[in-house]
Amino acid sequence: MFRSFEDTEIEVVLTRRIPRLEVAGTVLGPAEPGAKLKLRRWIAAILEREGYAKSSERVRDLAKALSTFVWRVTNSPHLTQKLPEDFYRQVRETVERLSSSGREKEAEQLLRSFKDLVMVRARKVILLALGPEPSYSVLDKLSPEEKALYEASRSLIREWLAQILPGGRGA
Repeated sequence: MFRSFEDTEIEVVLTRRIPRLEVAGTVLGPAEPGAKLKLRRWIAAILEREGYAKSSERVRDLAKALSTFVWRVTNSPHLTQKLPEDFYRQVRETVERLSSSGREKEAEQLLRSFKDLVMVRARKVILLALGPEPSYSVLDKLSPEEKALYEASRSLIREWLAQILPGGRGA
């Protein structure tokens, strides 16, 4: 059975006492601060946002993944690795959650690595748009956000070349 990213489980540590709650068929608590619970990501996100839990696992995992992706993409002339599904959204939401829960230092560190990754990958996507039509295997390594950037850049470059080159030979 297919499970969305939000339905996968992560471990959280409670920061406040919670009474017995039932959320979408999942019974939580009663539990005391410091208790570790395995919860669906979307439930964990609500508890984090409301100040009841912390998920160091998410931050640690994302920081490690970002570091790996930045190293790989920086040390390769091409985009050789596809990002996990919804990766950009996951990182953005995690940074926002960290900021809103007073964990600014962690948010800034994650954001710095995230910007590095985004900028390096964006540069490579634009270089792809400048060149000949890439193969499907190359385009398959792009996230949906990167595919949108590629298509918009390619279209803009073709229009620009058509206006600049004699006889409209931009395509």
